[in-house]
Amino acid sequence: MTRNKDTYRFKGRAVFLAAIMVLSMIALPAAFAGGAAAQDVQEDNYDDLQGSSVWQGQEVEVGGFNDGADVQLRERIDSDTTRLRDELTADGDGNVTFETEDRDEGDYFLRGDGTPGGADDGTNVSQTFEINEQSLTAEFDEEEVGDTGNDAIVEFEFDSNRGTYEVNVSADGDLDVEDLTQIFTEEGDFEVLFDNENEDDDAITIAKDGESGVQDIDDAELNFTDIDEGDYEFTFEVEDTTASANDSITVTEGEEGELDVSSVDVFQGDIVEFVVEFDNTEEGLLAIGNADDDGYQANVSIDSDGEDEVSVFFNTYSAGTGDDKDMIVVGDDDSDADVELENIDDQLLRGGDRILDTGDYEVVVGAADADNPSDSDFYDVVDDPDSIATMTINDRTEIDATQWRAGEDVVDDLYEAVDDGEGAEFVGEGVENNLVTETDMFAVNDGTTEAVTATIRSIKSLLMASLVSSQTLVAKISVTSTW
Repeated sequence: MTRNKDTYRFKGRAVFLAAIMVLSMIALPAAFAGGAAAQDVQEDNYDDLQGSSVWQGQEVEVGGFNDGADVQLRERIDSDTTRLRDELTADGDGNVTFETEDRDEGDYFLRGDGTPGGADDGTNVSQTFEINEQSLTAEFDEEEVGDTGNDAIVEFEFDSNRGTYEVNVSADGDLDVEDLTQIFTEEGDFEVLFDNENEDDDAITIAKDGESGVQDIDDAELNFTDIDEGDYEFTFEVEDTTASANDSITVTEGEEGELDVSSVDVFQGDIVEFVVEFDNTEEGLLAIGNADDDGYQANVSIDSDGEDEVSVFFNTYSAGTGDDKDMIVVGDDDSDADVELENIDDQLLRGGDRILDTGDYEVVVGAADADNPSDSDFYDVVDDPDSIATMTINDRTEIDATQWRAGEDVVDDLYEAVDDGEGAEFVGEGVENNLVTETDMFAVNDGTTEAVTATIRSIKSLLMASLVSSQTLVAKISVTSTW
């Protein structure tokens, strides 16, 4: 977004350009026509100004006066004393304009043709307006920040006695517009209103994301990824007032983010849990299997949302069959992590749709951007992973297990309980109330019961039972197995 910048902060920068334009107008008087300047505070008449607050540094324009009228800007000292601070002359439209940069805080009023009667002597404080000095604090939470991974993130604070205001940010020319934009917008707390690139000025004007200006915030996050190491002095200047602040920070070499994963064993067709650990990063990629060596590969992106480890459940039954329903899920219902299977359409086994074979499958993880990763991003992780592990799929073997049966309506309710993360509680209550009963044998598809099709080795597997097959629910459960 591009706007004219004729406010307090940019007037000084415009002086040199104005001098050039004057010379140009002398040489070519028809080549330039100036436009009306935007005002910081603009009121149609003095009635609208009285009772309001003006921030020191703002320019004020007030209308409603007679053409060429003499107007005084006066300060109210107390109920008996006022002082003349400036003499103004109304233009042809009856407007007067005055600066507040050098005015002290206090109550002021205008005297001249067009002001209400009570304002003439300044005794009625309700007919004055205030000039207030804006305060500003702008501070980094740390003295140092890294240049990669989580080390590159630092919290930042704005605090002021003003509600909303635009802020110009610069770093003494050591950071250009692109660098400043990345630092202040990458984490989404701020947006750039004006980048000053047309003025060849290494500064940006920022606001709180989605707002017209900056507001008080004590936990904003800034991102210094890939910013050159060194010391940086930042200057923060409110766009239309005298308020400013400075703070410095040192950018150091940060530690590269890494992921870690351990080897796992699983029975063919069961659910396997991968625990992926995050160090100095929140995002990464997980590749289960190697397309070249194993004939299968599932590409999974993970955004940990700040968690140190993320539990990922992988369904070895539906993997490779073309049924992507819940093949990959976050293992913890309370987790805010996001896990996505990125190659749903091309993760099938060579040779057609079939369950994953027994054997060893390579598992790799690596730190990387989890937002819409490309195939080449996964190739890079497979080629140079942070951690390599193995998933071993073993032959199924029956174990001693107690068999249970339940009516069809109970099984339907169990499906819903599993979906709601309450499967274990439902089974326990079902056993207590004889809705789920022990049996030596049961009928298959008899309209009143549902059959068991897999061996479950733990109650934890029960909670994932709905992932074992989209057609059946487990009814053969080992209640004596270890959690």
